[in-house]
Amino acid sequence: MIHQPLFAYAHATQPPPAPEEVLDQLLEDGSRHAAAAQASVFAVGLDMLGDIELPPSAATQVDRAQMRALGALYLAADLEPAGIISSAETLSSLASSGALGIDLGPVAGPLHAFWRKRHQRPDPSERSAFYARLFGVSYGPIPADGVANMAFEARMLELCEAIYRLDEQQARYSNDAPSANTARIRSAARGMLGNLSRAGGGITPFLATELMAALKEALAILKHPHLRGLFAARDVWDVIAGIRRRARMTGGDPRMFVDRGRAGMTIIVWLADAAERLRQYGQPIVGRGDPVIPAAVEWLQASLTISELHARTQAPAPPPPGQGGLWGQGNTPPASDWADLGV
Repeated sequence: MIHQPLFAYAHATQPPPAPEEVLDQLLEDGSRHAAAAQASVFAVGLDMLGDIELPPSAATQVDRAQMRALGALYLAADLEPAGIISSAETLSSLASSGALGIDLGPVAGPLHAFWRKRHQRPDPSERSAFYARLFGVSYGPIPADGVANMAFEARMLELCEAIYRLDEQQARYSNDAPSANTARIRSAARGMLGNLSRAGGGITPFLATELMAALKEALAILKHPHLRGLFAARDVWDVIAGIRRRARMTGGDPRMFVDRGRAGMTIIVWLADAAERLRQYGQPIVGRGDPVIPAAVEWLQASLTISELHARTQAPAPPPPGQGGLWGQGNTPPASDWADLGV
C-alpha cells in the first residue's frame, strides 16, 4: 500500500492551466503517432502484394506503430470530456441556427467549414462508443451493444502503481530496488499489452488520424483571438466555459482530463517501445529518470481526482453485461483499487 500521498509526490502545488501551446504540442505528438501507424498499415498491405520488400521485423514495427496510435487515441478519449471537439460543434450548431447572437468575424469561415464536415467525422455518440470499446466507459455513456473494455482502467492502474512503487523503492534503496516489483511491472505491462492488442487493430490507425485532425481543427477555432475577445477569455478553457454557458451546458474542469490524457499517451507509447524488452529476461524495464515515472504518477493523480469528482456529482451507472472472453468479466474496477492509493 502507498503511504505517501500521490499529490504530494507529484506536485508541490496544482499545476498551472494548460496553455494552448501545450495542447498544440500534444496534438502534434498524437498526430505523428497516428500517421506512423497508418503508414505502417499501408506498407504491410503493399508488401503482401509483393510490391516492396520489408525487413523481417516489419510485423513487430507495425504492432509498435499501432500501439502508438492507441496512445494518440487515449489522448483523444480524454480530450472528449475536456470539450474541445464538442464545444466547437456546439458553437457551430448555435451559429447555424441563428441562436448565437454574436459577430463571429474571422472565425465564421473556419467554423462554417467545421460545421459542413460534421457528417464526415464520428458524431459524439459514435466517438463515445469507439472510446468505450478501447478504454472502457468510466466517464461516458455505455455503448448500445454493451461492448466495452472494462478491464482497461484496472490494468492501467496496476501498471502505473507498479511503476510508482519501483521508483519509490529505488529512492529508498538506491539502484538496488527489490526485484519483486520489477517482476510486477513486467507482469502488469504484459497484461496491458494483451488488453490493448485485443482492443486495437483494424481501422484504429485511420480513426486516430481522423480524430487528431478534428481535434486540431476544433482547437484552432477555439483558441482564435477573436473568440477570446468575444467571451472575455484568458485562454481556450475560458472560451469553452463561455460556449457551455450559452448552450446551458455544465462541465467540470477540463485540465485534469488533459493531464490524464497526456500521461496516458506517454505510458502507452512507452509500452510500445518496452514490448521488445519484455521478451528478454533480465532487461531493465524502467530506469531512474525515465519519463514514464512522472507520467505514471500524473495518471494516478488525475484519475483519482476525476474519480472522486465523478462520484460526488453523478449517480453510478450500471455496468454493461459481462462480455467474457475478450474483455473478461465486464465489471467496473472495485472502489478498493483507488482506496489503496491514499490521499
